[in-house]
Amino acid sequence: MLRDFFNLVLFVDMVNNLNTSRLLITGSNGLVGRILWSHLSNIYETFGVDISTPKSDVRIFKADLSHYDQIFDVLRKISPISCIIHLAADGRRTAEWKSVWKNNIIATKNVYKVGKNSG
Repeated sequence: MLRDFFNLVLFVDMVNNLNTSRLLITGSNGLVGRILWSHLSNIYETFGVDISTPKSDVRIFKADLSHYDQIFDVLRKISPISCIIHLAADGRRTAEWKSVWKNNIIATKNVYKVGKNSG
């Protein structure tokens, strides 16, 4: 757990050194997403997307990343985005393969694809 915390600190430091002003965090309502949001939203114009109901913040959108059109619509609304921090996934050790396929593999492919197609 402590090693994960240090990795997160190094990651935040790396993001802080990016030459960017607009970020999108997928999985923004998850544990790591909330931690990053609390730190990065004070520095950058930060947007989030999550499958769960968004917080009351209008910069967080609800979308199922396994549906390309949903993440495409979010990116279209908030473009231009300089950096996507992809955290959305089903991280349960007991997750069924169907959920892993949908929420980890297909969702990651769609985030990569929409980022690539958006420039």
